[in-house]
Amino acid sequence: MPRANRRHTPVQSPAGVPSAPSVSIHDRRAPTLEASERALLQSVERGEWATVARFPEMKARYTRDAKATLRRPRRV
Repeated sequence: MPRANRRHTPVQSPAGVPSAPSVSIHDRRAPTLEASERALLQSVERGEWATVARFPEMKARYTRDAKATLRRPRRV
C-alpha cells in the first residue's frame, strides 16, 4: 500500500479573514528549550533520575488524592 502524501497543503481562509501562520504537522525540528528545560533534559540524559519504588501503587495513590481534591466542595 503506498504511503500517503506527506506534503502540507495550506487551507485557504475566506476573503477578509486573517489566517493563522501555516505550520506543517510534519515539521521534525526539535523544539526550542528554555534554560531550565535544557538543564532538566541533560540531567535525565545523564541518568540522574530513577523510577520511584512501587511506582504503580504511588501513582494510584496520588491519582486518588487528586480526584478527591477535585470532588471537595468549593467554599468561598
